Amino acid sequence: MASTANKQGRVIADHIGGIDTRLAPVEGTSVLQAFDLNIGRTGLGEKEAKEKGYNVVTSVSSGLDSTHYYPMHANITIKLIAEQESGRLLDAQVCGMGESVKRLDVLATALKFGAKVEDLIDLDLAYAPAICHSY
Repeated sequence: MASTANKQGRVIADHIGGIDTRLAPVEGTSVLQAFDLNIGRTGLGEKEAKEKGYNVVTSVSSGLDSTHYYPMHANITIKLIAEQESGRLLDAQVCGMGESVKRLDVLATALKFGAKVEDLIDLDLAYAPAICHSY
């Protein structure tokens, strides 16, 4: 919630300074740590999306957050919720150790710009086995 409060503070400061700005819609991105797990979400949850009339399709995928031959790797689970007809991403949830929630930043950005799930395949993201690990 600090991110949203910060954005609201900037809008207030702009108005005090005579600049007419508005708060852009937020996706509700949030993260938390529970013991060794990092958990995060962005967008509409499955129940919320259905309540808003979306016909949703969900996908849950688990795997390693880094290549298996590096000593510091861990499991990560990602759940995506999309609109069935268009494939537009509506929600993303992640759970895993280490920096697994950093994947949520990419998904929150994709969601903000109305990306479809198939658009995620072609993202050109930084990766090197030696630096992309969980700890």
